Amino acid sequence: MRIAVFGDSIMSSCQGHLAWEFGIRGYTLVNFTYPGTAPCDWFDEARGIRADYDRAVVCFLGNMFTPCTQKRGAQAEVYSQDMEHLAAILAFLGKPTLFVNPPGIVDTTQGQNWRTGPTLAAANARSHTYLDAADVLRQKYQGRVDLYTSWMPCDPWDIASNRCMYGLAGIREADMVHLQASGQHRYSVRIANAL
Repeated sequence: MRIAVFGDSIMSSCQGHLAWEFGIRGYTLVNFTYPGTAPCDWFDEARGIRADYDRAVVCFLGNMFTPCTQKRGAQAEVYSQDMEHLAAILAFLGKPTLFVNPPGIVDTTQGQNWRTGPTLAAANARSHTYLDAADVLRQKYQGRVDLYTSWMPCDPWDIASNRCMYGLAGIREADMVHLQASGQHRYSVRIANAL
């Protein structure tokens, strides 16, 4: 099975981990990701002659730097329209799609799923699904609230890849948005397990 991944910087940074996790499950990665892009950058690829894939995974943080997002309105409006348009293209082509929640900022509880929530509601009848993959980047704070975090207890992959320091692995970059290798690994495993 060939899985097309559409996304911006987080999915692009996870490409190697996704390819590995897909591969050990018998899937092949078809990559439509690039930092700074938005859903509207990938409409042609989604519906064009290169649509030789079986399923799709979609995850965008909300970049507004690309020309196709300019002078069209506020970020929420543009993304609501474009995610719905991408969902419609994929549904028309008969491509079941997994919409993935991008992680929120460190020390907050809310991911960036406001961009995918309306799409999911409109797409339920079209075999699209939604995944909060970012839940693997959260942990309980004082036993009460799940917060996005920069460090988590090491798992076997962290230990094997020498990324464990004093029992902890760094999972987020200093800018509090992008993922370090351990975060990329956890996020990719969560997505691959959902396919």
